[in-house]
Amino acid sequence: MPKQWCARQGCLSKEWAEVANRVVENDLYSQASDPAQLLNLFLMDLGSLQHQKGAVYQFLLLTLNQEPRFAAIASAMLLNGYRTDWKFAQESQLKGAVLDYWHEHPGDGYWWAMLTGSAPRTNWSPAQLDTWTRHHGKAEFKNAD
Repeated sequence: MPKQWCARQGCLSKEWAEVANRVVENDLYSQASDPAQLLNLFLMDLGSLQHQKGAVYQFLLLTLNQEPRFAAIASAMLLNGYRTDWKFAQESQLKGAVLDYWHEHPGDGYWWAMLTGSAPRTNWSPAQLDTWTRHHGKAEFKNAD
């Protein structure tokens, strides 16, 4: 039986559930550390659905607490400015939800640091360190927490 993708806000339609399942089944999502690479991968999986930006926003709110890949995708979207027709309140709500997720599920601290500018950590891969440096620059170190 296929996974039901539901949260407080409701459930995904069959079409969007298929996207969610493709994301979960594709190991490239867990390997991507560059936000632009992750966003491009997600947009390819979305196909023509990417033009439904309000629906993309709802999709991310529904899925981000269910699988770390979706929190990473939402983080990448925020970092890359993909939100052309989102209202400020939507963007703020998504950013708040993503920051709450990474605060509760810090993992290696990478996405939290990417979103907040916190200092890089010694357990990151060279690719993660390079991406953080490109995005924030070495002069922008802040506290790790």
